[in-house]
Amino acid sequence: MPDLPQKGPRLHGRRGARELLLQVLYEADLGRRPPGALLTERADELEIAPDHLEFIRSVSDLLHATIDEIDRKITTAAPRRPLGQLAPLDRALLRMAVAELLVAATPAAVAIDEAVELAKRYGVESSGRFVNGVLGTIQREIEAGPGAAPDLESVTNG
Repeated sequence: MPDLPQKGPRLHGRRGARELLLQVLYEADLGRRPPGALLTERADELEIAPDHLEFIRSVSDLLHATIDEIDRKITTAAPRRPLGQLAPLDRALLRMAVAELLVAATPAAVAIDEAVELAKRYGVESSGRFVNGVLGTIQREIEAGPGAAPDLESVTNG
């Protein structure tokens, strides 16, 4: 039996799923199209495993349902860098990673590491350090529970 042509490039694992979601959020942040429609379109073009598509949809849905809370967490963790002044890629990546931290389906260290790797791959030279510092601060706040004061000292450039 001959090999059937593939539908398109295949993204592997959750890392590939995160990469797809980052691309969708970045494009949506630039005002091109709603993220839900973009995600459906891109997932259809690529061969995303159903469980990975479900994972990124849950992260995307939570992100959009709690965008104000997520943005507040980012703003609190990086007070010297207003959200509107962040590079669109860094903003999209931080939003995605914070939503993943809130879902708690992935260990925090894994979610942060994956976000830092994406920042290093697609961002500017300082993006990895910045993303790591902001997400570390937010994770400590999440672990401390509601009402705890965030440790702003850990984000030296924030």
